[in-house]
Amino acid sequence: MLNTKNLKIALHILVIIILILSFVLIEKNKQLKLLEKINNASTRLSNDILEMNELDLKLLEVKNLDTTSPIVPKEKNEEEKTMPEKYGAEIIQIGGPGSHYISKKAYKLDEHGYLMGPYWIDYSFNNTYDLLHVACGYGYKITKCHIDGEETTFYGNECSMEIKYQIQNKINIVCEKEIEDN
Repeated sequence: MLNTKNLKIALHILVIIILILSFVLIEKNKQLKLLEKINNASTRLSNDILEMNELDLKLLEVKNLDTTSPIVPKEKNEEEKTMPEKYGAEIIQIGGPGSHYISKKAYKLDEHGYLMGPYWIDYSFNNTYDLLHVACGYGYKITKCHIDGEETTFYGNECSMEIKYQIQNKINIVCEKEIEDN
């Protein structure tokens, strides 16, 4: 009788161990499936980022093909004669330090109208995106610089600002044609 009782207890313990191991294996299987889903999502995200970076590089290559602006003629032509003597530009950095989002526009000062094209305003960031540097397009020099509405000094043909922790940081510049040496 003692052996039967011990056998029953041993069977109950064995059943409990089997149930516990089954539960552990089921939970591990769930974890593995979740990790697989996370890994697949991560792989898709990485592929999307690589694809966006490739597109950005292609856009930069296309942008860099046009390194001279149409305002750099070899001889005076009609297009050069219609270029403004001076123009204004507004550059707004959005998002504070670390953000590289920029809104920019160039406009005529002597009449209504925006100046179209990427060559009117040059800008760059330092590699931590907490300094913004702005310059006029080729053939023009900065004559005034306002940072967040206050006039400031500038060096050479570049106006720079420290990006503050605020929604937008704004630089306004006035650019004037450089005098040509003939």
